[in-house]
Formats: sequence, structure tokens, C-alpha cells
Amino acid sequence: MSEEEKNERSYSGKIIVSFSLTSFAIILLQNILFIQLPIFYEVEIGLPVIFMLIAITIYTLWDAFNDLIAGSVTDRITRFTKRWGKRFPWIIISSIPICFALPFLFAPPDINIVGTIGIFLWFLIALLVFDGLNSFWTVSYYALASDKFRSDKNRTSVATYSAVFATLGGAIAALVLPMFIVFGNPSSYLTGTIIFCIIALIFILLSIPGVRESRKMIDRAINTQKSQNEEPFFKDFFKSMKIGFKSKNFIGYIAFSIGNAVFVSLFLPSMLFYVQFVLNMEAGIASFIAIPYVLAGLLPLPLFFWLTNKYGHIKLFKIGILLMPLSLVPLLFASDLMFVLVTAIFIGVFPSLIGVAGGAIRGDFIDEGSIAKGKRVDGTYNAIVVFITRVGTIIQYLTIFLIHDVFTDFDPGAPTQSLIAIWGLRVQISLVPIVALYLGAFVFIKLWNITKEKSDLQKKKLEELNF
Repeated sequence: MSEEEKNERSYSGKIIVSFSLTSFAIILLQNILFIQLPIFYEVEIGLPVIFMLIAITIYTLWDAFNDLIAGSVTDRITRFTKRWGKRFPWIIISSIPICFALPFLFAPPDINIVGTIGIFLWFLIALLVFDGLNSFWTVSYYALASDKFRSDKNRTSVATYSAVFATLGGAIAALVLPMFIVFGNPSSYLTGTIIFCIIALIFILLSIPGVRESRKMIDRAINTQKSQNEEPFFKDFFKSMKIGFKSKNFIGYIAFSIGNAVFVSLFLPSMLFYVQFVLNMEAGIASFIAIPYVLAGLLPLPLFFWLTNKYGHIKLFKIGILLMPLSLVPLLFASDLMFVLVTAIFIGVFPSLIGVAGGAIRGDFIDEGSIAKGKRVDGTYNAIVVFITRVGTIIQYLTIFLIHDVFTDFDPGAPTQSLIAIWGLRVQISLVPIVALYLGAFVFIKLWNITKEKSDLQKKKLEELNF
């Protein structure tokens, strides 16, 4: 192995940290969306959940094409590649504008002036714009991670730092955002959103040194592309998907990703409903609940890093996905703040463990797909994951619709709720995510067959193919 190749495999701590800062901005902006959106439009604006469900379904259909385009386009050589790289230009032109697009979701016109249809269209269009930018940003970023960092050590380091910054991003959203929210005051949601978008923009700018591509990476991408036949991107995307679904590991990873998407989509936004209607407290209490959740996620990260390097990322990942659903069980019965605070400790631990071990897991299944197809599929595979896991958002709003409008008598305009409505909110925040997580975890464990030895062989094969 040449000295240049060794240097590429051993990036400096500054580059790894800078690269990982993007995770902070991504999670911060996504949590702003996840935490506020359902309660903002249903309770504060008065948009019926059925309209939100319709908008989310349309958004998911749009996302099918959006992620398809994002994955295939970002896997290609463009006129900017020779100077700026394959992924870096897409990261910049999507990440910075998204900080200006997100506030529009929380600045709808008066429903008394434009009516329900007007609010519905505002919700839908603003969501589509946000998602378009988010797809190109996240697909490009995660594709760059597996392409730039090739060794398990580097991937675990990036995953660990990313888990730290992702936890911090989620922490700031969970700790500070509720402090801006005043139930009954829609403009308070917009104020917090603007402040956090400015913070996200600062972190995006700080991440630029890390997400830049080296000269060797750029030359390798150009040379590899020249040696391969360029297919139309729709054909290329579906060919990659067909190859992926022939792999048990691909199916297992997708199954877990869907279950995890349901967990993220339901747990975070449901907490505001839980605080307001189950605990009968103000939004700021959610900040106190987030404190043990955040500390439990941050403090064990050095231990998780050590355990992952000692016992392997596959074993630690499986332990994490089996234990995480159990942490939500107490929310079915919790009725006072202290009990919820203790429960938050257990809920916070396992996403961090999964985050540290999951970076190498994602790299393994992308490496397998790249070998099977005979070209790097980082962007395309990440786009497929993002696209398919969007089903979690549909499940989120379908769950809210069924619980709020079909199975219970939940009244978004009432200060207190009936017993059946309160039990519905408990099911929404705990039971549905538990079932989704376990289904995904069991499929993953049943199908995943990439061992440490196979992972090492895949990396050697990629070196032989000069990918």
C-alpha cells in the first residue's frame, strides 16, 4: 500500500471532527421538523390530521422520484467534479438553502383567510421544498462517508463523532426548542425555528473542510467512471435496487431502517402531546425530560467506542436494536414527571450505541452492493434507504390519524382529554414504535450474514477493483 493510500485511510482528527459536524446540523433541522410539525399544524393551526396524512402521502410519492434522482445524479460525474469533487458541490448547494427553507413551514397564512385548503397547500409545498433539499444533502453526505472513510477504524471514529454531534443536535432541539414554544401562540414556533436554523448554518460552514474531497478521491472517481458504461440514471437506480433486493443483508438493513424511522417519527413529536395532555404541563417541561435523555446518550459514547472496537460493530449493533424497544415500555404507564425522567435515561442510551456501531454496518452493506454491481453505489444505496424509510413518516401520520380521529375522541382544542384519548397518546409514543422496532430488528438479525471476516474480504476486493 502506497504512502498516499495510507494517508487516505488515516485522516486527521480535525478532518473527522469537521466531517462529523454535519450530523449536528442534519439532526438539529430534522428534529425541529419532527418535534413541532404535528402538534403545530393540528393543535395550533387547526389543520385536520386527514389533510396532513394526504400531504405526507403525496410528499412520499414525490420523495420516491426525488431520492431516485438524488442518488443517481450524485453518483455521477459532472462538470464540477474535476475541480470540486463528486459529492461536495451537492452538499453545499443543498445544505445552505435548507436553513432558509425550513422556517416557511412554520409561517403559514391565517387559516381564517386562506381556509383549510390554503393551509394544506402551504404545508405541502413547503414540505416538498424542504424534502428536495434534504434528500440531496443527506444522500450526498452519507454516500461521501462510506466512500471517503474506507477502514473500520475510520468508519467507527466517524460514526462515534457523528453520534456525539447528532446527540448534541437532538439535545439542543429537545432541550431548548420547547423553551420557545408557548401552547396557544403559533408565532413562538417560528421564533425557535429561525434561531436554530442560524445555528445549523454555522455548523454547516464549519463542516466544509471535512466534507471536501481529496485530489486522489476526485481522480479515482473520474477514472473509475471512465472505465464503466454510463447508464441512464433511472435505469441505473432500478438496476441497483434489483441487485440490492437480491441480498439478504440489504433487506435486513432496510427492515431495521423502516422500524427505526417509525421510532424517530413517532417518539419525538409525541413527547409534546404527552407533556401537554398526559402530564398536563407546559411545553418547557419537555426540556427537563430531555436532560437525562441527552446525558444518557452522551456520557457512554467513549465506552461504546471502546466496546465496538473490542467486540465488533455487528455484535454491538444487534445488542442495541434488541434492547432499545424495551426502553419505551414505561411510557405506557408513566403518570408523573419523576417516572418519565428516569425512563428518559434508558431511552437515551441505546440510540447512541446503535449510532456508534451503525456507521460500519452501513458501510458493510454498501461495500457489498458496490462489489455486486461493479461500481460504487454509495449515493444510490443511500437514496434507496432514504426513499424506503419514508414509509415511516406515513406510518407516523397514519398512527396519529387513527388514534386521534378514529379510535379515540381526542380533541386538539380541549385543554384536557378523556381517559381513552390519553391511552391513545400512550400507545402513540410507546407501543407503536416498540412493535415497529422489534419487527425491523428481528428481520435484520435473521438475515444479516456479513461477519467481520467477510467485511475485511469486501474491503480487499474493493482495493483490487480500485473503487
